[in-house]
Amino acid sequence: MASCARLTLAHWTAAATFLVAATYLAGFPLCSGQLDALRQLRQDVPGDMFLLDRDNKTGNSSKDCLQKSEKLQCPDPDIRFYLYVGTSGEADEINTTDPEWFAQSQFNPDAPTVMLVHGYRGGDSLMPTVVLKNAYIKLGTYNLITVDYGPLVRTPCYVQAVNNLKPVAKCISHMLSYFRLNNVYTEKFTCVGFSLGSHICGLIDNYVTEKLERIIALDPARPLLSNRRDNQKLDPKDAQQVLVFHTNAGFYGQTGWTGTIDFCVNNGAQPYCQKTRRLVRRPSLDEQLCSHAHAVCYMAQSLWKERAQMGEPCANRCPQNNFFDRRGIPVPMGEFTPSYATGTFCVKNEFPPYCLGADETDPTFGDERCCPVYPNKTRKRIGQMLSERRTQRRWKMWNRFEDDYL
Repeated sequence: MASCARLTLAHWTAAATFLVAATYLAGFPLCSGQLDALRQLRQDVPGDMFLLDRDNKTGNSSKDCLQKSEKLQCPDPDIRFYLYVGTSGEADEINTTDPEWFAQSQFNPDAPTVMLVHGYRGGDSLMPTVVLKNAYIKLGTYNLITVDYGPLVRTPCYVQAVNNLKPVAKCISHMLSYFRLNNVYTEKFTCVGFSLGSHICGLIDNYVTEKLERIIALDPARPLLSNRRDNQKLDPKDAQQVLVFHTNAGFYGQTGWTGTIDFCVNNGAQPYCQKTRRLVRRPSLDEQLCSHAHAVCYMAQSLWKERAQMGEPCANRCPQNNFFDRRGIPVPMGEFTPSYATGTFCVKNEFPPYCLGADETDPTFGDERCCPVYPNKTRKRIGQMLSERRTQRRWKMWNRFEDDYL
């Protein structure tokens, strides 16, 4: 194969469209260096994303992909909302066309309200967001609204899924208008989004007059979104507080400063995910997905104040070279992050969060789906490693935070 000519970024920018069209239409192959440069320049979906799609057993093909227009009329049958109140786990589908639905619902105006938005290949009861849904229900102290737009993000339709973000955000704003008509102050809502769902939480700001109180973005999706303008993805201005978890920075998840406060967890790659043993064609893909999905488990664990991970101030990028150089007052990550905290914080944690059986003091705490790395026989050993010294360190950080901030 002929060697690649050395081209500047300006040359690539000017020639990208021509090279892609000409080489594929004419049948002349590009050398690997040119392909890599074009792929980076155009911010293509990583190859692993497509490998994931080919490995799925759904039987879907590209002709099954649905793409909605931003001009769609809401409500839309492919975008549904479910209300969970208390610990029963019973879903009540929100019907915005029925003026009597709200009065007949179990919505508790005195409880905080959370909207939970899944990501690619997700749904109301699908992994990984179902773990967080169940955690909220277990506590029973929230009005939990789940946003189910599964038909618009099924595999292998990632490109269409990205283009469906705005229509979904528009219909969420329509649902919020229904609540406002019933004297519910929706600007006090928290939107918790995973992956693509993080960007949907941010795009709601395009359709409402009052900003949401808080967005919690769980490893916001990077493919096809990192170079978009702020009004087409999550940005720090989309809510009064935009709190971001980075657990797979640079692959499926965004890098850099994305919110008003960002938590870089284990420098953007989870160490326990490197020990995965699933039999797949691409073990590295499993590791990346494991890191990406564990943002949900970190959030679930944070709902219990005494178990929340603590972050310490660090440089404003994830991953970063000086990850272990952390100085300053720590803050809790997740549900109990103070509204006034800003900047980037680093979190170091060796073991899978919210892993069922990893804490000997409470064998019912956690979810077994948050421990994909370790078999059951190993969890007892992990629990023993969560020593009294480690627990004392976490409480020492909490006490330091409370002494300085509260």
